[in-house]
Amino acid sequence: MEFAEECIRVHMGAFDAWPYGSVKKIEVDGDGDLRITYADGMYWRYKEENGGITWW
Repeated sequence: MEFAEECIRVHMGAFDAWPYGSVKKIEVDGDGDLRITYADGMYWRYKEENGGITWW
């Protein structure tokens, strides 16, 4: 859960105004990647890479 919280903080911090709403669901997808779904239905996958967090 700590990694998910860090992903959320870093990703939201990359925006002046976060457009996707609050966190709706946190899960690990079939590929083993962390997947976070936000209130508007948008989701992102996250992984730790090169000392930082990557999302796509």
